[in-house]
Amino acid sequence: MDSIEKGIVEFILQHNVRRLVMGGAADKHYSKKMVDLKSKKAIYVRLLAHPSCQIQFICKGNLIFTRYAVLSILVCCMLYACTYMYTQKIPSSKRTRG
Repeated sequence: MDSIEKGIVEFILQHNVRRLVMGGAADKHYSKKMVDLKSKKAIYVRLLAHPSCQIQFICKGNLIFTRYAVLSILVCCMLYACTYMYTQKIPSSKRTRG
């Protein structure tokens, strides 16, 4: 495995993990008003982990964000496919200029 975040996503899939709690920001980035993820690893896991896994992201013991599980198999497959396509890099030759 070449990265921690890819390892977490793969672990969730291989072991059929349904609930996960993980850090959502480095301590230096935490504030009481924080409402979204700051960690690149947390954002990656939120986007690519299997949709059937509920993930709670915490920092300094406080809940920052919850990604709820989607239980329908059809919805899971659609969300997973859309998220996968969204995160793929588009070659520079195919990008539109605006």
